Amino acid sequence: MKLLLLLTLLCLLSGEAWAQVKQANTPAAAQPRQKQAQKKPLPGKPHIENPNLSTVTVVSDHGQQVYCLKDTTSRTTPIIYNYVRQMPAFVGGHEAMMAFLGRNLRWPENSGRICVEGRVFVNFIVGKEGRLREFKVLKGLHPLFDAEALRVARLLNGRFTAGTQDGRAVEVYYTVPVTFRIK
Repeated sequence: MKLLLLLTLLCLLSGEAWAQVKQANTPAAAQPRQKQAQKKPLPGKPHIENPNLSTVTVVSDHGQQVYCLKDTTSRTTPIIYNYVRQMPAFVGGHEAMMAFLGRNLRWPENSGRICVEGRVFVNFIVGKEGRLREFKVLKGLHPLFDAEALRVARLLNGRFTAGTQDGRAVEVYYTVPVTFRIK
């Protein structure tokens, strides 16, 4: 009974694998377009866009053709990490960064009667030289407060040490909370 169940399972798995190989061999126009779900990279793993795959045919010792998928992604694509062994750091430490943000943060002009308190989370990339780029608001409060948080986060440029992985400088995503409090 167990042997029969095992053989059935193997047949199902091999049939599914063969169907995927056949689908990879069909022209792109024949395949239905599917909306791909955005996958969030895992911590410690590099963020790489969708790989380019090509089919390679290998003839086995028994004369059977075996189809394999080969990754042909260009290795010139920059890898941006979410987490590395040595994360980027603000010169002077985390407390110095928060003090810097507090000194440079201004209550947004034209906010009028908007009575908002909270945090705006700003994300950016710390480059290999410690330069910052690609600023965006991950979680905002109000468009006026989000704009002020982005302005203050851009002032951090040039004040970071680069993150390192395996002894070399790499690009890393970094998130900073900017706090707005009514005093």
